[in-house]
Amino acid sequence: MNATIKKMTRIMDELTYFFFSVGSQGIRINLLRLENGCELHFSSGYSPSERARVNDLERFLQVEESERDQSLEEFFWQLAGSNRNGGGQDSELHLIGQMIDRASVQITDERVDLVLFKQRD
Repeated sequence: MNATIKKMTRIMDELTYFFFSVGSQGIRINLLRLENGCELHFSSGYSPSERARVNDLERFLQVEESERDQSLEEFFWQLAGSNRNGGGQDSELHLIGQMIDRASVQITDERVDLVLFKQRD
């Protein structure tokens, strides 16, 4: 379970970085340890001028199971954590989508609410 929690904290870091880059003035985060994994509740506002980037977030996070490549998860996650200049924000968001098992994304004109689930490693 420790590996799962560590990955979820890095996911929180990437999401925090992303939302402050799209104009957030505050973020609410709640991470729950469940018997079979971890569930992250993440809520943030954003600048209306950044709506297109926020909409991209939904596409990156809702990856079909058939599109996931779990064999690369560990390798890419280590790379993503080592250099923020490596592939741009989109690559980090895409990586999060590859790592999580379920995502619920609700976007309104003012706010984004996410619920992400990662099964226990």
